[in-house]
Amino acid sequence: MNKILNELKNYKYIYVALLTVIILGSFLRLYNLGENSFVADEFLDVNATYGYHKLGEWQAWDFNHNQESVRDNKLSDKRAWVYRWQVSQLYKFKYFPPTEFTIRLVSALWGIFTIAILYFVTLSFTKNRWIALISAFLWATSVPAIEINRKIRMYSMFAPIFLILSWTIFQFIEISKQKTKTLFKSFFNFRWVYLLPVLFFGLLAAHLHQLTGNITLAIFVYCLIRFFVEYRKKNKLNRYIFYVTGMIFVIVIFSIAAKTQFEWLKKTLVFFEDHWNYFNHIGLNYGNAVVGWFLMFMGSWYLMRKKEISKSGLWIFLNFMAILLAAVFVWARNVGPQYIFFIQSFGLILTASGIFVLAKFIVETISSRSIKIFSKKIKLNEKQWMSIIVGIFLILTLNVSYFFQENNTYHLTSSSDTPNYRKVFDYVKRNYQKGDVMITRNFRNYYYNKLDIPVFDFGSERSVEDIEKEGKVHKITLEYVKEIVSENPSGWVVFSDNDRDFITKEAREYFDDNFEKVTDSSLVRGRISVYRWIQNNMDKKLEI
Repeated sequence: MNKILNELKNYKYIYVALLTVIILGSFLRLYNLGENSFVADEFLDVNATYGYHKLGEWQAWDFNHNQESVRDNKLSDKRAWVYRWQVSQLYKFKYFPPTEFTIRLVSALWGIFTIAILYFVTLSFTKNRWIALISAFLWATSVPAIEINRKIRMYSMFAPIFLILSWTIFQFIEISKQKTKTLFKSFFNFRWVYLLPVLFFGLLAAHLHQLTGNITLAIFVYCLIRFFVEYRKKNKLNRYIFYVTGMIFVIVIFSIAAKTQFEWLKKTLVFFEDHWNYFNHIGLNYGNAVVGWFLMFMGSWYLMRKKEISKSGLWIFLNFMAILLAAVFVWARNVGPQYIFFIQSFGLILTASGIFVLAKFIVETISSRSIKIFSKKIKLNEKQWMSIIVGIFLILTLNVSYFFQENNTYHLTSSSDTPNYRKVFDYVKRNYQKGDVMITRNFRNYYYNKLDIPVFDFGSERSVEDIEKEGKVHKITLEYVKEIVSENPSGWVVFSDNDRDFITKEAREYFDDNFEKVTDSSLVRGRISVYRWIQNNMDKKLEI
């Protein structure tokens, strides 16, 4: 206890600054948290978490019919249940009704929690409180971090858990003080107290997302580089060769013993892809991407050349760059900011290190000089100069313009490309007439709750068994549309641009030619289309 009190006393200014950063990060994540409507896969988490709250099992909830969903896809509903369970617990309190704010709150809290985690992990890696504090500030104000933390997705929890996993693996591999006499004994030269944390956080991270497997790439490349570095110094084999050959041996055994799983794993990799947009997602952290990448380069150079932290510097660099390059050239998945999010913290550590080393260089040059304020010369000490220079670098680095954009995570206008499902379905609910049906993605039923309207569903979230059981198709074809219209005299069609793969071109042309399209920009915002049909009046324009 005394050690903790002495720590707080000796570095009280640092911890006051850290607390200020946490408050700033909290505000940026909680302000107007429920302002924008849910989008994309957020609806899957909404349905699954509320279904668990109502039923006590992982079954999606249908807000439209106010009952458990007929959609039967347990794997999807139960995915990342550790994260979703936390969301479902909030519904038990009367002060937390299932609003956009409540449902996103867990993600926001994980984002706030990550600020503190990143500070202490960075401090452990770099032994530098300046770098740790700058890293925490960069995360608190990071545009990608803020955007992800303000959505109900497991990525907000996955990122800090992966960071902790990376830290525990490094402690396990490198921090042992055991003296060994033979190369064989050095293979067991681990800090065994970290074995359980490695297993725990490894299993938790893998549960949250399969992208956890990328840590093996960072470990492999790290051990390979360390082997050559040590061999060059001493001209003899070292313990890292055991780790490299051991990993290769495990892969070979896995490919033989678990052939089906290995084949599945190979399908997740497509060599020589060119997903360059991942670099753009990283660049969103900075007001100028070139400046950001320059600072990361400087930070990498500083950390890897500093003898006492060169190993941890290399580790941080590879957790960022090796995985980023794999995402660009190897991953067989759509490019999305959420997929690269789990390594953003490592990039910010490198950026913070770059800011520190440049600020330190400038301070060492000018620290003996005074500054003139209102015609009065004031001499500043090194810490004061450091605070000023770091502050200037942070202002120049941050993506400040984002917060002044017309459309961002805090507010969307009619010019936004992001669909406002809340307004769209509010309009449908206000203009609903008895006998109406709707063609739409049913997993968005949160916004037409208790309407009890028959829905003709489509989309990839439906299970194959469900499709076969109903004898329906999961893709909207022209023939299917005509069948629906012939049996239902009136109805609605609502789909976004992301749904176009599930609606044939002929069906969309039929909508344009025969249905009335709602075009009021105050209602239909973003890349979304809304149609109305009334069989007896299909040739007249819908009056809004």
